[in-house]
Amino acid sequence: MSHSKSETCSVNDPNHSFSISLATALKSSDQAIFLHHVGYWLKYNERLKQNFHEGRYWTYDTLERLHAHFPYWTQKQLRLIIEKLVQMGILIKGNFNKDKYDRTVWYTIDYEKVKCICPKGQIDLPDQANGIDQKGRPIPHNKPHNKPIKKENIEKKEETPLEQKIVFKEKVQLTQAEYDKLLALHGTEKLDLMLEKLDSHIIAKGDKYASHYGVLKKGGWVIQAVEKEKSEEPSSKKDKTLYEKCIQFQKEYESNVCDINITSEGIFFIPTVGQSQPYMIKFSDNGAKDRILNEFRKKEFKKKKEPM
Repeated sequence: MSHSKSETCSVNDPNHSFSISLATALKSSDQAIFLHHVGYWLKYNERLKQNFHEGRYWTYDTLERLHAHFPYWTQKQLRLIIEKLVQMGILIKGNFNKDKYDRTVWYTIDYEKVKCICPKGQIDLPDQANGIDQKGRPIPHNKPHNKPIKKENIEKKEETPLEQKIVFKEKVQLTQAEYDKLLALHGTEKLDLMLEKLDSHIIAKGDKYASHYGVLKKGGWVIQAVEKEKSEEPSSKKDKTLYEKCIQFQKEYESNVCDINITSEGIFFIPTVGQSQPYMIKFSDNGAKDRILNEFRKKEFKKKKEPM
């Protein structure tokens, strides 16, 4: 029986993969597939020394873009997969967006939790990840935009990965070689802020530049805008003090019934026993310090035992 081209599935289509041992331990291939995807991007960002916050490397995306990448799940199914992993403490969600209206969610993995659940489970493969080819090029929507790659662009063989333009944020275009040079010139933190400033300017003003690399290399108004923003304290001194105390507490104490995930905005309490949902107390909330201390007591956090 013949099939039309639109009805035919090709064995050469991009493949999504996962660790069998991890899927068995989790009793869910869906969760293993999603962890494989996140794990690859954490390794990718670690190699580039980017998206590093609070002692961890992160990757980020919106639910809509993730759904486009995993079309065989509904958005509801995808949300349940993510929330289940968050409840188990394996997946950690964060928010490092500059714009409070940005719905992009940041993800990282607690590898110690993974080892406890599945000592042999591998969730990141350096040579191939869900949706990328054997050359290890990044998934287009996660580096970080959601525009589909045209087939003819994939088939171009005259361009090497270093020569191909990669879209940063939404509009800024750089080759990998250009990005690496800017990284060496400005450093990870400053370059990330510069990319955001240039990207926002292009979107707001519609300006077109012959070379985004040239604008970022010279700096000029972009660097001035970044330095002005960095000089403004993003949060109160009180919030910063409470954040630092919580970080220290996390290093020294642990609970058998609850995990915590500390962000710059507040602290997530993630129950590991029962059906309770994760919840957050913001550092800026009234009485935040007393509420956080009360939660530490209720969840029976105890001093960590010194290693033998």
